[in-house]
Amino acid sequence: VDAARQGIMWRAENVGTPVQIAVAGDLVGVMTEANEMLTIHAGTVVQRALLREVGALTAAGDALIAYTRGGLWSVDAGGTWSLLDESAPAGGYSAAVTALPDGSLALFDGEALHAHGWRTPIANVNGRAALAVYDDVLLLISTDGVIAAVRAADGALCNRAQVWGDARSRMWHALGGDGVLRIHSADQVIGFNWRAFLMACG
Repeated sequence: VDAARQGIMWRAENVGTPVQIAVAGDLVGVMTEANEMLTIHAGTVVQRALLREVGALTAAGDALIAYTRGGLWSVDAGGTWSLLDESAPAGGYSAAVTALPDGSLALFDGEALHAHGWRTPIANVNGRAALAVYDDVLLLISTDGVIAAVRAADGALCNRAQVWGDARSRMWHALGGDGVLRIHSADQVIGFNWRAFLMACG
């Protein structure tokens, strides 16, 4: 839709239920519950790729970054997939990826968080996961209720919490100007004092 949210600019047909969506300018990537990834450029579906299982998706510059069982990929506006890092661990259902302020990437492979050459295990994540960066801290959340904060510079685990979750639920998070980190997990919205949650990293 347009910036005023009044008019439809374009519509893509035959798109399954989205699990992951990323936008890089007029390039849109959609991963669906049917393990399909659609690459959409300027409103036109330029490619449909069938994945072994749904993975993670983010935007970096004018490209999409897909983190899948097959590795870490860059996807351009023509729908061409290029392997970014042959040494990256396999992604998959519980994977997550986000761009860091310096242009590098942070990866969660379902078992550990990776960035800047360090590796920090985050055990017992069984749902879909999402990554974000707040104040040089990586926030990992999952549909099964895992909430973890890891310092991006060195991989130090600042804190971890577990709340009730559900694999069918959506994920949402936001750090407000009041210093409260709000997380939607399953049927609850929880607020954390962000600085207190960071403990020794705060």
